[in-house]
Amino acid sequence: MSILSTVVGAITGNPPPAAAGTTPAAVAARLQPIRERLADLQRQHSDAALRWAETGDAADRDRLAAEIIATKADISALEAAFAAAGEREAAEGRRQSSALRASRVHSATMHLRAAERAADDLATALKAAGEARHKLLKASAKARVSAPDPLPPGSLTEHGVLDRLMANEMHRLTHDRKLGALPGSKPASIMVKDDPGSQVPLAAQLREAHDHAIVALRGDAVGDVPSTIARGGIPSDYATTGHQPSAANDDIAREPVMGGAALPRVEEAPEVDEASLLPGTRTAEEIMATVPRVKMS
Repeated sequence: MSILSTVVGAITGNPPPAAAGTTPAAVAARLQPIRERLADLQRQHSDAALRWAETGDAADRDRLAAEIIATKADISALEAAFAAAGEREAAEGRRQSSALRASRVHSATMHLRAAERAADDLATALKAAGEARHKLLKASAKARVSAPDPLPPGSLTEHGVLDRLMANEMHRLTHDRKLGALPGSKPASIMVKDDPGSQVPLAAQLREAHDHAIVALRGDAVGDVPSTIARGGIPSDYATTGHQPSAANDDIAREPVMGGAALPRVEEAPEVDEASLLPGTRTAEEIMATVPRVKMS
């Protein structure tokens, strides 16, 4: 380990990694043979002490005693080194854990900010979608009121029908196999639930249905319902819907058309002669007239 790396580590708070020989495991590996060496020296010292007692020669005794003292000092130093290495390793673990936590906090913060920006984008898109929906409903309602004749079935101008088609379009454009689709969206049919790309786009459905209605209004020969309906691109109940504006469209349909006054609604439900439905039957009024009245006392 160089002096430069040590100084840089102290300044940045990132100390350099420990040398391979100073890890707790490496120090413990050095301690074991020295302890075995101490045990051997102590046995030899006992034998030398016995010879000194017998012969008076203290040379081996004193030499071994000095080696024992030095070995014990080495062991004491290595035990201190082992404790220091363990503390340094624990501190490094805490530092790495803190750095990892800081990194994950930073990552979470970045993702949360990205989610906020996505929410802003979603709000902008939903506002634009709402405005486009209002334009679509108003234009469709004005087309019904402006038409000299009731639009043919399958013209796709009714409020409820358009809302259902918009839910289908939301599914087509936003469906994801893992995340699903935008809340409120619905597939046109179970066959296109997991394959929204096969669904006919809303604009294409409206163009074909409107072309069919325009041909009828011009008095030209009208064929079958539009092919998108016949192919199943639009649910069958959409195709059977005629010129029946819903109550939700009353205000929209009565708005000024092309800058002029609102046109009155001309279609009315025809009178039904109940007696003509089943000849020989009596009406409800005739039946009630024959029921005797009982006075409650």
